[in-house]
Amino acid sequence: MDMDRWDGTSKDFDAYSGFQGTVLNDLLKERGIKRVFVGGVATDYCVKNTVLGAINLGYQVFLLSDAIKGVDINPDDSKKAINLMLSKGAVLIDIQKIINQY
Repeated sequence: MDMDRWDGTSKDFDAYSGFQGTVLNDLLKERGIKRVFVGGVATDYCVKNTVLGAINLGYQVFLLSDAIKGVDINPDDSKKAINLMLSKGAVLIDIQKIINQY
């Protein structure tokens, strides 16, 4: 049976970070981007890994609190992921606050 998988860009490679196996970092660096705003699904998987990857690459990361949703296979997985991201330097912010600031 043929099956398409959308975890990453290859059926043979799972990626849980926007930076893993992509040219995202190169594109951001070429454009001089230093801050990234991250939202999406799932907080406890792809969002977490993208945020941590961005922090490790030197970006200032804003986690969009009202634009994330977790899978929570285990109770509090999303809460634990958010706490980890914040402990590594991500800033929790909601979209309305960004709109009001800029």
